[in-house]
Amino acid sequence: MGAMTSGVRHLLSRMLHRNPAVRLATANEIFHELWVLVNYWDLPVVDVLASARRDLAAAENNAGEAADQVQAHARKARSALDIVMQRAPEQAPLLADENSQVEQLLAASDYLGRGKALFDGRAYFDAQRQFDMGRDWGAEPA
Repeated sequence: MGAMTSGVRHLLSRMLHRNPAVRLATANEIFHELWVLVNYWDLPVVDVLASARRDLAAAENNAGEAADQVQAHARKARSALDIVMQRAPEQAPLLADENSQVEQLLAASDYLGRGKALFDGRAYFDAQRQFDMGRDWGAEPA
């Protein structure tokens, strides 16, 4: 087995988040998140790849609207792609474009990315709100 996948890192960061409101609240929520990740290891690689592509398409369809949905779908796609690349390393070069799309969606839909875009557009008050929300609710440590 390789390094810890992004899905496991994200799950752990949510479980240990500094803001209790962001943490997974029940054992059932933790079970569901783990179940999805374990299934990525059990399913055939082609099915995991199909799931990643569905989530990537869903993230792209929500782009510009519900940032939380974009983040959820993009993270799920990244988790699936990470596992595909660990299970079938020969697929990694073929998935470079999809990985790039996922990273762009995650960057554009996180609080820092949205705040920076607002700041660049001179919407300073809205940018400050995004930065403050990111500090309190963001998945990445401040």
